[in-house]
Amino acid sequence: MRYFPSVLPGNGVQYPVRRTLSQRAVENVTPGGGLYRRLDTGLAYWRWDLVFQDVSGAQRQSIDSLFNECRGSLLPFLFLDPFQNLVRHSEAFEAAAWEKEASIVATAEQADPFDMPRARRLSNASGAWGSVRQRLPVPAWVTYSVSCWLRANVPTGVEILAGPAGGTNGTSAMVNTVWMRHSLTVTHISNEEELDVGLRIPGNSEVYAYGFQLEPFATVSEYQKTTEESGVHVNCRFEQDEIRWVTKGVDHHSTRIYLRAPRIS
Repeated sequence: MRYFPSVLPGNGVQYPVRRTLSQRAVENVTPGGGLYRRLDTGLAYWRWDLVFQDVSGAQRQSIDSLFNECRGSLLPFLFLDPFQNLVRHSEAFEAAAWEKEASIVATAEQADPFDMPRARRLSNASGAWGSVRQRLPVPAWVTYSVSCWLRANVPTGVEILAGPAGGTNGTSAMVNTVWMRHSLTVTHISNEEELDVGLRIPGNSEVYAYGFQLEPFATVSEYQKTTEESGVHVNCRFEQDEIRWVTKGVDHHSTRIYLRAPRIS
């Protein structure tokens, strides 16, 4: 897997970061002179403007190595968007993006922490633990933060999953009758290039969940809702033919990186 390196510990980018959405407009002019304009949803791109200041020689090398391996803008790589949630359908646990064991039922239109009908009731009718999870094509060794609002009618122990693909153990969280945003930071020593994230619910119980989020940082940030598109961009490319570095001394290298990835409509 080619992926944009996490240049800084616990953070893949430096701030400020700029992200823009570029879309092509299609115009039609009728014989009578009428003008009709619409967006071409089949051609839209996210663009990122990344600035790196005073990075070390090793950090510089990690960027140069990826650029050389990709032959500039020729080959794609994985980029984790610092602006976006990395899971798809962050509220709709009934969506196909979430793999549910047969015992788990997700019921929509439940009251969320903000008195809106956006939460889901996750019921486990079996006597054994059951999970709802997503398997993401992202490196397991990156530092991630995972969070989700949870509550239950009866205090219940739930496990939050965020580990290498195929793992069955999560981090325990006591879910009470009041909504609470549970969060944790994980870093795994693993060569796996897939990550499982989600929830494990004990048998014969139910919990209410809203706003599951995974982000490539050491701290939790503001919740970002997702549907079909997430912050995992597997077809990202450099949008430049060379990387120009400014060196002010040992381990003081600076540059500007431009990236582009197609938007999923």
